[in-house]
Amino acid sequence: MKKYSLKNLLTIIKNPQAILGEVDAVGLKANRWYHKRFSENDGIHVAAEEWDNLIILDGCRYDLFKAAHQLDGTLSAVKSRGSTSVEFLDENFKGGTHHDTVYITANPYAHKLDGDEFHRICDLMSSDWNETEETVMPDRVAERMIEAAETHPNKRLIAHFMQPHYPFIGELGKEIGHRGYAPKQSENGESPDDNGGYRADYTVWGKLQYNLDGLTKELVWEAYRENLEIVLKEVKQLVEKLDGKTVITADHGNLVGERLSPIPVRGYGHPGYLRQDELVLVPWMELEYSSRRDVVAEPPVEDTEQQEVDREKLEALGYIE
Repeated sequence: MKKYSLKNLLTIIKNPQAILGEVDAVGLKANRWYHKRFSENDGIHVAAEEWDNLIILDGCRYDLFKAAHQLDGTLSAVKSRGSTSVEFLDENFKGGTHHDTVYITANPYAHKLDGDEFHRICDLMSSDWNETEETVMPDRVAERMIEAAETHPNKRLIAHFMQPHYPFIGELGKEIGHRGYAPKQSENGESPDDNGGYRADYTVWGKLQYNLDGLTKELVWEAYRENLEIVLKEVKQLVEKLDGKTVITADHGNLVGERLSPIPVRGYGHPGYLRQDELVLVPWMELEYSSRRDVVAEPPVEDTEQQEVDREKLEALGYIE
């Protein structure tokens, strides 16, 4: 399947606004090139900050969190060191020594780490994947975090929730048909491309960019907020069961049609290496605490559940290998 094919040309003829989506895509590539080479990465190093429990919400913008949360604590905006999960992990943890920390994650890119950065990595993509919702549900992450707190009472703990990153699991969100970037294989067995083409299983961000299926930014924003509200309910119950100092943050944000710089095209989703406020400005909420946890570093232990995530799961979550 070729991006610039007769089929796609016919789609553009039927939907002329899709041309603007392609202009945005070309401008985005140029902006990424510029930011990667000339923009300073001045985001915080989360491992160096003071916390005993770090709650990471995947793809959560600061402004969205500020409007939706109902937690008691001190909220500020900080800059993340990544505009994608992989970049966030690389910049904060990859190659480091955090043997006083256990990382519980529903994000599919834990296998990109070297494997000995933490005392233990609890990769939930294999053990807790929900086939129906095509993600790891927030209640399972919370349960595994509590288990880790009981098993590792002398460690710092990180819980990396997949929400509010889509798939959207709320009632409104389920009305939006969306999967990952990569399409299913074509009938003739050819490998599909992963960077374009007008197809039925476009991401929610791709549908917005190319004006497909009548999707609107307002509807996507409400589904996005709904996903955050769902995970925040689990987080609120979780933090009440944890001792020590808890901080809630995000790995990156999301673009929902904002103008980029230096080329003012519109952006969607969370492209890598783009130092745009909507992508890198994330919440940093410090909750109240009465005492700190005594932590000790110990050699890494292997988690038998950790393995490379298969392509089908990556598609469902909207990632490209």
